[in-house]
Amino acid sequence: MSWFSYQDKGGDDREIDQLQADVMRFMAILGLILTIIFALLQSLPFHSSDVSPARPQVPELQAQLTRLKAQIATARERLRRIVSHIQKADLVRRQVSGQIGVLTSQEKKLRQQSRRLDARLQESEKALAALQAELMDRRFSLLTLQNRTRQEEQRLHQLHEQLAKLEKLNHPLKPESPPRSASRIAKLPPRKVERRPESERHSAEPPPKLGFSLKFASEKALDRLVSRGDVQFFVIAPPQAWQVQLGRAGLHFTASRPPREFHEMAADTVPVKYRRGFQRNHPPAATHLTWAVVLPPRISLRVRAVMAGKTGGNIIIRSDASVALQ
Repeated sequence: MSWFSYQDKGGDDREIDQLQADVMRFMAILGLILTIIFALLQSLPFHSSDVSPARPQVPELQAQLTRLKAQIATARERLRRIVSHIQKADLVRRQVSGQIGVLTSQEKKLRQQSRRLDARLQESEKALAALQAELMDRRFSLLTLQNRTRQEEQRLHQLHEQLAKLEKLNHPLKPESPPRSASRIAKLPPRKVERRPESERHSAEPPPKLGFSLKFASEKALDRLVSRGDVQFFVIAPPQAWQVQLGRAGLHFTASRPPREFHEMAADTVPVKYRRGFQRNHPPAATHLTWAVVLPPRISLRVRAVMAGKTGGNIIIRSDASVALQ
């Protein structure tokens, strides 16, 4: 028999309550009878052995005893049914307890599996985040390398142009060729000068320079970010480096190790007070100084976001750490 059939039976509960009430009535009646009997016994006069005691009313006592026997039989029957229900309920309880134990063990196993899966998922997410960060770093390094390569190509092109100008200036003058005769000049056909359309002349112009340059929206923006520690600013003259400190005492430069990764600022975009402050306190030990900016991860992510899909432009960092590309 399924244990579900014994759940929530209102009739059995009412019968049990009624049986309990009957048992309590029976006990009360029995106590009352015993009290009456004891009172009767105490009220009987004490006589000597030669005097015969008065006989109690036997018929009434027999009638009460008969009624009590009937009530006791009824109470026993109800008690037997209650015990039967209790035994059935206990059996059902044992069955339910066994099922609960099985379900509890299964739940524990499922929780353990869920914890292991959660741990694996967290490890996978961490590994994925690390791979994404590494991928972004490599993309950014590639963009930085491409930017530096373009800058070097532009410098090389400028050097070639300067070298060509110097060669023209230093080249000896060639002797003038003898004048051509009039007949020779007359035989030459006239050259036609063709005017190119405006669109072709614009298309022949050199393409805009590619690459990114980093600068701040204003001198106050750089001061605020450096003073709050949101941005680290360095001056590098290999093999030495100095970190720019800006506080209540003013501007000063502290010797430090060169940063491993940084963004280079063009010297003409560095505020004048930084350049003059460094030159005043540190005589130039090298002909070339590198102004390096180390950005925190949150600003680096914004910089990478604005550089994504672009080939060049000016990266502007504002005083509230927001980033824009112009």
